[in-house]
Amino acid sequence: MVITKVLQIKESRKLRRSLNYILRDDANLKRVTKNDCHSDFPYVLKDGQVYQRLVSGHDVVDASDAESVFDDFFLVKDSAAAFNHGRSNKEMSDLSNPNQVMAHHIIQSFAPEDKLSPEEVNRLGYQTALELTGGDYQFIVATHMDKGHLHNHIIFNSTNQVTLKKFRWQKQTARSLFQISSRQAELAGAMVLEPKLKTSYTVYSAWRQKNSFRFEIKQRLDFLLKHSLDLEDFLQKAQALNLQVNTSGQYVTYRLSDQPQKRVVRDRSLSKKGRYSLEGITKRLATNAVVFDKDSIKAEYDKIMEKDAEDFEMKLTIEPWQVETITPRSLHVPIRFGLDRKGTVAIPARLLDQNADGSFTAYLKRKDFFYF
Repeated sequence: MVITKVLQIKESRKLRRSLNYILRDDANLKRVTKNDCHSDFPYVLKDGQVYQRLVSGHDVVDASDAESVFDDFFLVKDSAAAFNHGRSNKEMSDLSNPNQVMAHHIIQSFAPEDKLSPEEVNRLGYQTALELTGGDYQFIVATHMDKGHLHNHIIFNSTNQVTLKKFRWQKQTARSLFQISSRQAELAGAMVLEPKLKTSYTVYSAWRQKNSFRFEIKQRLDFLLKHSLDLEDFLQKAQALNLQVNTSGQYVTYRLSDQPQKRVVRDRSLSKKGRYSLEGITKRLATNAVVFDKDSIKAEYDKIMEKDAEDFEMKLTIEPWQVETITPRSLHVPIRFGLDRKGTVAIPARLLDQNADGSFTAYLKRKDFFYF
C-alpha cells in the first residue's frame, strides 16, 4: 500500500467539485449480492439493481451526498469565523480568503496483490483518517474500483470541530500519514498472512555486510579520518585497508579492492555535507594529533571491526504475551509510560530475530526511533 498523492483544496468551488468527483456512481458503486451485503454502506437503487456506495464518513450527516458533506464542512467553518470575529482578520478566514486551505485530499492506492476487498480498503482508509486527525476533523472516505486497482479518496475538513483551529500540514505530517497508512495496511494483511516476520536481524546483517559497499566504505573512511595526519598519510593508509581513492576528478571516488564492487562510489553519495570530499577530508585531518602508523593500521582496523561485529547496543527479549500483532514487516508492541499514556510501537523485522519458543530478540541502538 502506498500514498500516491496529497492535495490541498483552497476554494469552495473546488471542494464541491472534488466531493462530486469522489462520490460519482461509476467509481464507487458495488452491486449487492446475497454474500457480500454490508450494512455499513448506504444502498442505492439504479436501473432496477441494488448497489452499495462504498463510502464512509466521520461527523457528517450523509457521507454519500456531496452537497450534504459540503454544507457540514461549512457549518464548522462558519462557527470558526464567528468565534474568531474581532480576533483575526479576513486574511485568516477560509470563507473570505481563497488562498486558505479548506480541506485536504489524500489518495491511497493498493496493489491487486494485497487481495483486500473494497469494504476492507474503505475501513482501512477510515482508520487511517481517524488516526491522522485524532477524530477532531470531519472527513469522508470513498473507495474507487474504476482503475484496475482499489484506491481510497479521503477528504477531511481543515477546521477542527473542537478548537475551531486549522489543521497544520507540516514537514512531518506526510511521514506520519505514511506510517499510519502502512500500519493499518499491515494489520489488514495480517488477517490472511502467516504470523511470521519476512526478514530478521541475522539475515539483514548478513545481507548488508555482503552487499552494502557504501556501508563498508564509510566504515573504513571514518576509521582513516581518525587515524591519519594529512592527505598523503590518508591515501597511503587507505591502500593498506584495500580502499582505492581517486582524487583526480571533480568528485573523490572510492572502490573496495577486496570486494566484488564493480562501480566506484562518489563522495557525494556517501555524505551530502561533503564529509568525504577532498575539502572535508583535509579539514578533518587537520584536527588529528596522535594516530596509528601505516604498518599497524590494518591490524588495528580489523581489531575494532571484530569488536563491533555485533552492530547493536542493546539486546532484549520480547515475550509472546507482550506482542499485540505480528506482520511480515514488523512487530507491534503495546507500551505504557507516564501516568496514563499508552500506545503501540512498531519494531521493523530487520531488528528482530524470531525464536523457536515464540519470543523475539530485539537488537537496538540508542539512537533508533520507531513509529508510536
